[in-house]
Amino acid sequence: MRGNRDLTAIVLLLLAFIAGGILLGGRGTGLGRSPGREDIGDPSVTNTRSSGSKGVYQWVEKLGYQPIVWRQRWENLPENGPKVLFVIDPRAENPFRSLTGGSAGEKGSDKTKLSAPDAATLKHWLASGTGHTVILLTSRLASRSTGPYSGSGDQKTFGDAADLIVESASPATARVDFAPLQPVSDTQGVLSLHSDSGERIKRSVPDALALFGDAAGPLVLDVPVGNGHLIAIADGGLLSNSSLPRSENSVFVANLLKHYAPRGGEVLFDEYHHGDAADTDGASLWDALGRPLQLVVIQLCLAFIALAVLLAGRFGPPVPLSRGAGRTSAEYVSSVANLYRRAEASGTALETLYRQFLRDICGRLSLPPDVNLETLADVAARRGQVNKDLLRRLLATCEQRLDEGKLTEQELLDLTRQMERIRKEMGIA
Repeated sequence: MRGNRDLTAIVLLLLAFIAGGILLGGRGTGLGRSPGREDIGDPSVTNTRSSGSKGVYQWVEKLGYQPIVWRQRWENLPENGPKVLFVIDPRAENPFRSLTGGSAGEKGSDKTKLSAPDAATLKHWLASGTGHTVILLTSRLASRSTGPYSGSGDQKTFGDAADLIVESASPATARVDFAPLQPVSDTQGVLSLHSDSGERIKRSVPDALALFGDAAGPLVLDVPVGNGHLIAIADGGLLSNSSLPRSENSVFVANLLKHYAPRGGEVLFDEYHHGDAADTDGASLWDALGRPLQLVVIQLCLAFIALAVLLAGRFGPPVPLSRGAGRTSAEYVSSVANLYRRAEASGTALETLYRQFLRDICGRLSLPPDVNLETLADVAARRGQVNKDLLRRLLATCEQRLDEGKLTEQELLDLTRQMERIRKEMGIA
């Protein structure tokens, strides 16, 4: 009967484990990450820290639009759907180098990192239908011939293919606020944009409209692509949680949405090129399940294995059904405790526990049983890694209570717990 109860308890625990896994796994779609130190910036819309983009995601929603996280390749962007796509500081092969990526046809290449063929895909989507708008924020648009990969081959970078190159301002400047360069609808009501990247963007074909910048060059370019527009910004952190409230950065976002997105329409945020991929192209069934369901399947398998071990394995020799009326050590301890309680012999109980405690410590530290208590505290603190003041206070309290002969049950319990805690700290079983 007892074995059945134990098995039932184990099964219930496993079910609770599975249910908890389902709940925890299902929370993967929520927005938000734990605050804390950032060693490397994370521009994801799920990041609530300074480098994240959750602020602009929520700002778009507050403006009356429907922000949607896009976790697929650009080839899958719908032609008849959302009109605006935010691409905020996409990934590179190296966090400190330019957007080069690998060739889209290379076996094993990471497709979540932008490469030259992605620029052609983006241009096609921009010009499709009645035109779309992409707001691209990055300071890592370097050329193969002049960038950090110069001399290592003739493969184009994303910047080469898009004809957008970002370089440091020349001459160098400490400017962080940039006034509008054109009186157009995108700059209306914007006195200045805040950016501390120190970068400027250029294009070989003079067909773009510089919206913001200074004498060193434009910070924001409006590049026409067929019927669409590519708003290229030479600062991946312009709309980060820390920069969005500065100057009129948020007003600039509102102007762009008012100009290019239908009222209340959907606005896409590219998370695929942050590594958050849900691309089913060529993916296995396991990949198609998605992370939350994968966690559930893993935990179900673990639960099945645990049940199989519990039901098929035997953890010791068979126990005879008729064992007789034996007594456990816990019952003897309980009986002795009841005797001490009825006799109101708390002092006697303390003396027994205290003497055994001293013998255990002296034995652990290789000290004589009659060692001075001050010496015992010093050696225990040095060798046993225990708090000297706490041990001295405990020894003094026990000696005082034994001398007075007065001790309540609560005091006895508290002193016993302190002695047990010191035993554990010194590794006394």
